[in-house]
Amino acid sequence: MNSIQRLTKGMKRSRHRNIRVLHVGPGYGQKGGIATVLNDLRSKADNLQSLGIKTAIFPTRSFKSATNILKFVSTDILRFIHAAWHADIVHLHVASRGSLVRKGVIFATAKVMRRRCIFHVHSGDFFEYYEGAGAVYRAAAKCMVRHSDARVVVSSAHRDDMLKTFGTTSLPTVIGNCAVEAERACLSCAQPIDDGRYVLFAARLAESKGLEELFRAVRELRLRGLCVPLKVAGSGDTARWRGLAETLGIEDQVEFIGWIVGESKIAAFARASIFCMPSYFESFGISTLEAMWAGRPVIGTVVGGFSDLVQEGETGYLVPPRNIPLLAERIGELWSNAARANGMGKAGKRAAQKKFGSAVIIDKYATLYRTVCH
Repeated sequence: MNSIQRLTKGMKRSRHRNIRVLHVGPGYGQKGGIATVLNDLRSKADNLQSLGIKTAIFPTRSFKSATNILKFVSTDILRFIHAAWHADIVHLHVASRGSLVRKGVIFATAKVMRRRCIFHVHSGDFFEYYEGAGAVYRAAAKCMVRHSDARVVVSSAHRDDMLKTFGTTSLPTVIGNCAVEAERACLSCAQPIDDGRYVLFAARLAESKGLEELFRAVRELRLRGLCVPLKVAGSGDTARWRGLAETLGIEDQVEFIGWIVGESKIAAFARASIFCMPSYFESFGISTLEAMWAGRPVIGTVVGGFSDLVQEGETGYLVPPRNIPLLAERIGELWSNAARANGMGKAGKRAAQKKFGSAVIIDKYATLYRTVCH
């Protein structure tokens, strides 16, 4: 029995009136930040249930093939109507581009059904993409934002972006992500392992994640006589990035370990000395939170969700995007001062528990749903 069926049957049997929430987001094996958030919410369904919130997840498919588009039009909309029939709230988890198009169709359907809707932005480039998009796309996004019953963003920076871009009358709710798997694993480990001595990067292998700048910073440190090993975790055009490492002469320092999950991910973070992701934009940065749970100092950029996660000089460092000299300096500083790096890592773990523990985040979701329904 899937989550939608459990929602339907559970609500019919329940004596007490729960708030029934249908989450809409990527499924069918898709990877990425929203998929991780939905998996975390799925794992905490019982916790939400104890707070009077009954949840289910409606998976959407990507539009990367004509077959998927046909299935979305011919079957998924009907499946959504059936699922939403038993929901009080439709919670739309939105990125940019095709994600907004899919959610736009579902949003319109939900509104016709008179369901309350929550518009939840996850993508780091959502607002930047909106500014350069066509008139139809912009009109659809504006309609969804303004006619939703609540708007949610994952960071304070995105709250400001939403207010500036759409001028919403009500203040968007900020709900950061949690990292359930990392939290569970790292709370059971009293001390960081730190036997690997490498810098870890974990994200999509994309230019926007600052991977080229990271490679060039590693090269700059090498020219100064400091050889820093780098492990690159993530999926993408590995051949391109391997070629860049060879061009820069750092191929012997860079190891590509692919997309990591489960125990492999936990081990990669636990054995690293530093986590570094110098993104051009970042809505939240769940890998950053995973590093904090592992007790690792973080080097990120002064964009998006990093400012909510990283306390400058206390749990890590934030540098301007594309600033290779400063990036190299910060990596070199922490690499050469293990005591300072470990102190930052411990402070980061405490911050993760206080601000982004799963109990804290789940309570924020429950408060949001009660507010929307009452």
